[in-house]
Amino acid sequence: GEAAAPATYTYNKETVFVDETGKVVSQETLRNSPVTVTYTRDGDRMIVTKVMKQPTTVRKETTTTTTTE
Repeated sequence: GEAAAPATYTYNKETVFVDETGKVVSQETLRNSPVTVTYTRDGDRMIVTKVMKQPTTVRKETTTTTTTE
């Protein structure tokens, strides 16, 4: 099959950066920190709406949610 082009994550002035308590911080503050990114799809782009720092006390776990319709 064809390799899909990598998605482009785009930040804009609406993008919010917050720490683990929900306080708004600068993008620089979150550099090199584990974060959770919330985004919306706009065509072939991903518009990042929120970047939230992950609590440092939490182990990295992967949760898989299966939705049955």
